[in-house]
Amino acid sequence: MKHFYTILTVTAVFISLLISPKQSNAQHNTDPNSKRIELITTNFSEALASSNTGVAESALFHSVLFQRIIKGTSDQQLLEAVKKLYTNSKNDRVRHKAYLVNSLLSQPDGLDSLSIDQLTSEETFYRAVGDLLTHRFIQSGHTE
Repeated sequence: MKHFYTILTVTAVFISLLISPKQSNAQHNTDPNSKRIELITTNFSEALASSNTGVAESALFHSVLFQRIIKGTSDQQLLEAVKKLYTNSKNDRVRHKAYLVNSLLSQPDGLDSLSIDQLTSEETFYRAVGDLLTHRFIQSGHTE
């Protein structure tokens, strides 16, 4: 069942990439990819706000992939959606994953601190983020 929601989310992302809004003459100077990126960002924000935990959980990982690989930078709208999921989710697993993603994206070099190999699967990604945050916490001298 989880794979179904993952496939559904990934399919929605790819479909939104293929949708090309028609450009009017007044918009001929704008980058056509900016509209697509805006649409994808909105779709991920809506998925993160979904009451279906599978959709929200999948959107967490895939929104990070989108920001790291396609956009190349953190997106404020997605960061706000992740924060809202972290504070409002009633599911402990989703809330914990949202906490990890929020902690990663809140750091200026958060997205760049992970290699592409660490983004190959959700399990590898969350393990890498947990290790990174633990390492940074220990380096900061906040241990007792």
